[in-house]
Amino acid sequence: MKALLFSTLLFFTTSSLAQTAADSLAWRSPASLVERLLQCVSSEPGEAKQWDSFKALCAADARIAVLVQRSGKPPVLRSFSVDAFVQTMSQNSSPFQEKQLKVEVDVFNGMATVWQPYELQAGNERRTGVNTYQLYSDGQRWYVHSLLWTEGDLP
Repeated sequence: MKALLFSTLLFFTTSSLAQTAADSLAWRSPASLVERLLQCVSSEPGEAKQWDSFKALCAADARIAVLVQRSGKPPVLRSFSVDAFVQTMSQNSSPFQEKQLKVEVDVFNGMATVWQPYELQAGNERRTGVNTYQLYSDGQRWYVHSLLWTEGDLP
């Protein structure tokens, strides 16, 4: 029993170390949470991405997926745990800026669905797409439960 209590306390203590002031402000609303996520994955040349903050914004069992569009073929869904996503993305340290073009939020009874068209700028390359999120609130803060995105020309 003491080991379980110690493990639980250790988890919450180390989780809180990764939290920043910007993260705690982001937890207050679905719109601010998803905007903060984009700040975490974006970076300037020579600047590290904010993966600890990214993880702190997600539920422990959150899923992150991309619907990969393939020319002349059906799309393919690639799904990751948060840790697997961070590990995969950390292998590519190329700087890029991802900015939301607008955000639409629907909230009901502690749940939120967010639709976020975005623009990604990496050097001279510009891409657009849509992120869609499922969020939930525990009454204290908002968490990412899932994120699904795809790239393509926006209408």
